[in-house]
Amino acid sequence: MIEKNLNSSGQAVIVLVLVVAIVVLMFTHVTILSFSSIQTSDEYTSGEFIQMKAEGYLESAAIRYLRDSTYTGETLNEGAYSCTMEVQNIGGNDRDLTSTCSHGGRARTVGMQAIYNAGVFEFSAMEQR
Repeated sequence: MIEKNLNSSGQAVIVLVLVVAIVVLMFTHVTILSFSSIQTSDEYTSGEFIQMKAEGYLESAAIRYLRDSTYTGETLNEGAYSCTMEVQNIGGNDRDLTSTCSHGGRARTVGMQAIYNAGVFEFSAMEQR
């Protein structure tokens, strides 16, 4: 009878150890997935922020060109961000405007065209390049 109880308690300990090991592995897996998800979210947010800066500087370049037809672009540094705007002649009075912003090894480029038609500039939609 005593031998039977010792066998049963030994089996119970083994089952308990296995259950604890499975729970620890599941917890570890969930933790790793959570940190991975947070990192992916931070990278997405960083990319979107760079994209918004590039779009803002592209709009600024378009306004500067409308005010001064000799404007060809510039490079501006804002903290750790560096943004370059370029205005290139694509024929006649038509222009191609590009803005590239970079931060920490990441860069986004957006552009649009300004077509001169009947005394008025018509701007295309912004596009990622």
